[in-house]
Amino acid sequence: MKQSSIFEQRVGHSVDDSTIYRLLNRHGWRKVMPRPKHPKSDLETQEAFKKNFPALVDAAVAMREPGDERPILIMAQDEGCFGRISQVRRCCAPPGVRPHVPAQLVREYVYAYAAVAPAQGQLVSLILPEISTAMMNLFLEHVSRSFSDHFIVMQVDQAGWHRTQELLIPANIRLIPQPAYSPEVNPVEHVWGLRC
Repeated sequence: MKQSSIFEQRVGHSVDDSTIYRLLNRHGWRKVMPRPKHPKSDLETQEAFKKNFPALVDAAVAMREPGDERPILIMAQDEGCFGRISQVRRCCAPPGVRPHVPAQLVREYVYAYAAVAPAQGQLVSLILPEISTAMMNLFLEHVSRSFSDHFIVMQVDQAGWHRTQELLIPANIRLIPQPAYSPEVNPVEHVWGLRC
């Protein structure tokens, strides 16, 4: 099926595909990979979370120690996996030549822990070797020290290392769990979109 057939129906005459691509380019459209949506995600739960977020922040602030008058900093936290898988790909070569390259499948990963304060435009991050409770403890301690003059209310997803009893939450941080299967409600997700 021709790419421009829907547009042709609208305008009432035939249009070349290149015209469509020029039109999309003029309006700043680009090819992007659609973000997958988890089948268990619930739009109503996400909307309720957004609507009730100020009340959740107030409840978290109410749990701080008496006399703690530090300004409140609202942050969102997430982890991103970055890595490389070495695979031999096709390449250009002159006729009759087939290149030889050393090949061994290698998988190397690092994990970026990040927290953003969207209202202030601030970001804090660490690159760590794995995702675990121990690494999350390191990251929370780093955030606590980096923003020691603030009381931090941090939105997190419901990953196991965010909910475990072994998680050591510093005195100036309170965590707010976001709905399950709902990365769309987490502002830090936009940071991972910038890597491409």
